[in-house]
Amino acid sequence: MLSSQILKPKRFDFSHLTRLFAQQAPKIVVVGGVAGGATAAAKARRINESAKITVFEKGPYPSFGNCGLPYYISNTIPTRGDLLLRTPAEFWDQFRVDMKVNHEVTKIDLNSKKVYVKDLDNKKEFSEEFDKLILSPGAKAIIPRNPTFRAKNLFPLKTIPDSELIKRYLQESETKNVVIVGASYIGMEVAENFHKLGMNVTVIDLLPNVFGLTMDIDISRKTQTLCEIKGIKFILNDGISHFETDARNRATEAVLQSGKKIPLDLGILSLGVFPDTAFLKDSGITLDDRGYIPIDDRCSTNHPDVYAAGDAVLSKSILTNTLDRFALAGPANKQGRVAGANAAGGNMRFRGSLGTAIISLFGYGIGRTGLTINQCKKLGIKYTVAETHLPYHVSYYPGFSIVSFVLIAEEKTGRILGAQAMGKEGVDKKIDTISTAISANMTVFDLEDLDLCYSPQFGKAKECVNQIGMVAANHIRGESTNITLDDFKEKMKKNKENIQVIDVRTPEEYQISHLPDALLVDFENKFRENMHKIDKNKEVIVHCLAGQRGYFALRVLRQHGFNNVKNITGGMRSMAKGCCGRGEFEEHSIIPFTRVEDDF
Repeated sequence: MLSSQILKPKRFDFSHLTRLFAQQAPKIVVVGGVAGGATAAAKARRINESAKITVFEKGPYPSFGNCGLPYYISNTIPTRGDLLLRTPAEFWDQFRVDMKVNHEVTKIDLNSKKVYVKDLDNKKEFSEEFDKLILSPGAKAIIPRNPTFRAKNLFPLKTIPDSELIKRYLQESETKNVVIVGASYIGMEVAENFHKLGMNVTVIDLLPNVFGLTMDIDISRKTQTLCEIKGIKFILNDGISHFETDARNRATEAVLQSGKKIPLDLGILSLGVFPDTAFLKDSGITLDDRGYIPIDDRCSTNHPDVYAAGDAVLSKSILTNTLDRFALAGPANKQGRVAGANAAGGNMRFRGSLGTAIISLFGYGIGRTGLTINQCKKLGIKYTVAETHLPYHVSYYPGFSIVSFVLIAEEKTGRILGAQAMGKEGVDKKIDTISTAISANMTVFDLEDLDLCYSPQFGKAKECVNQIGMVAANHIRGESTNITLDDFKEKMKKNKENIQVIDVRTPEEYQISHLPDALLVDFENKFRENMHKIDKNKEVIVHCLAGQRGYFALRVLRQHGFNNVKNITGGMRSMAKGCCGRGEFEEHSIIPFTRVEDDF
């Protein structure tokens, strides 16, 4: 018996050690590169030097600056190499990440913990095991099913290969008329860059304003006016039915739903994106009805070993605490960092997004963060709006320019909900400051006292952020009552006979342009002596150029027995298609607007 025990020693269970080693050196597979996936792989390596990390990227480039693609088309960014951030060899040398490009993941099996991969170069298929999986498949351009949208001269712009096809077409074909389908961020950037190439550009969108639902009407109309001045044409509130094509399957005309026909030599389809997640169908990974992957604050999916990041995910909105889509480079990078860290054994959290974004058009920055007015209405949030149009720095120092600034806050508490801005300089600073304030749960009262740097070259003692906070805070405290341009127009439609509109600008300003039926009572010239012209029995709505003199007049009137007085926030600069007219985008005159009557 003793000998048999020696010959047959007791068997030990080493599975716990196997699991321990796997935890210390996990096999991490990343589906997709670029912003989310490449960031995740690099962060995973920084957390865990022992992990085996493999990335399968469907395209030929593992990491590139896709936000630069419109500028590559116009040769503002001169070479394709300028867009490439790292090569597969650099990923291996620097991070020991096995970056496999032109490899498409076709299926995942959560039970066996395998991904099934197709090598697009040699058409071979194989499987790869994983301990942790990170999904960053990105999104694909929406192309309608109508076959005419697949004409040879119609292109999306999502990848470097897309841009190469466009550049090749421009070289090989005579191109003068370009149609941009969709007034999105990228659609507007592409419009500007084709304009740089000397093209006739027409932007078409089904919605009534540029930037769709991401911007409110004031800033979107200003943007449209700027682009129209530069020569870009817009057809809004009218979608494309189909394209007329020739014998070579090239689109020759865009046929609109209204019946209009727009000739074209080339078209760009910027109709939005949808998640590239068809390979996840029936995988066990939860998807919403559009195919997006919901994630939590650890960037985890519904499976404990699967994480996700990038344009294909639904992540938390900081303001609403609900899941939303943020197809932007910033959130994708941050999510990738969190997903990579946690897949490698770390413990990081993703706080959420505000949709903070900015683009440049014809020398102007246009930025936004947080909720829009339309989103507040949809969510049932009671809000107030403050609008200012102020010099970026003190006007006595040469070179000042106007920044148009819109702030949205909760009506009772003053909690900051969102902002939009447009100007030649300083827009990024304004929007970043408001984004930080929202993230810190600050109110407009905090903005009043925010300690910001000042020098004549860079700002003002009361910086634009301070001043817009003051405008909003004055309203909430009851010192003033602001009314937006759109709300004013609605009031005039419903109850014009009981409203008196008072223009408190100078006679010179009034003569250039004024609202119909507006009574001139110049605030700067014996305003108190002329108050008897104003009817106390009517609702009084005052306005000036940018809102400040209107506020001054409101305070005087309130203390002289006028109890029902409102001030149009932003003043005349908010009018005439949402701006003060074409002069605003030329040199900065004191009264830079033309006629506004057609807007009422």
